[in-house]
Amino acid sequence: MFSTGPFCFEGKKAGHGKHGKGTEKVFYVLDLFHPRPLLHIAGVNSQPPDGLIYQNEAFQIRGAAFEVYRAMGAGFLEAVYQECLEIEFANGSIPFERAKPLNLTYRDQPLSHSYVADLVCYGRIIVELKAVRTIAPEHRAQTINYLRATDTKLGLLVNFGSAPRVEIEHFVL
Repeated sequence: MFSTGPFCFEGKKAGHGKHGKGTEKVFYVLDLFHPRPLLHIAGVNSQPPDGLIYQNEAFQIRGAAFEVYRAMGAGFLEAVYQECLEIEFANGSIPFERAKPLNLTYRDQPLSHSYVADLVCYGRIIVELKAVRTIAPEHRAQTINYLRATDTKLGLLVNFGSAPRVEIEHFVL
């Protein structure tokens, strides 16, 4: 595990999914201004051994993303991958909502603006989609901000634009 910034630590996993393809990163976010510790390390918090929450649900989502990438490869727009992923979710009985507006808060006050998630699976996992060459720091920051602002615990950042593999990063708050 190594630091990617003052409050974000990264661990890497490779070769997961039912086809063994893809690269995954797990980000553990430490927020010094939040009332509870957000850094999840096995043995410290009551999380599964690898630090992931909603482990079975995340596994199913990742499997669907790997399947879409196996069939489509890189080079399409984000909207194409989203539609394919929705078909894969429906075929795999993964409950999801498309373009779900999520309420934002600031200091426990609701904001008039809302965030529209690409996908929300199982009613509690944000799936943010990208179709870019590589995931940039601003994509990670966007996902972390969405989790914090919506008080959601797990976000998956899925990039279908990378080659030769889909990139999936987990963000756990």
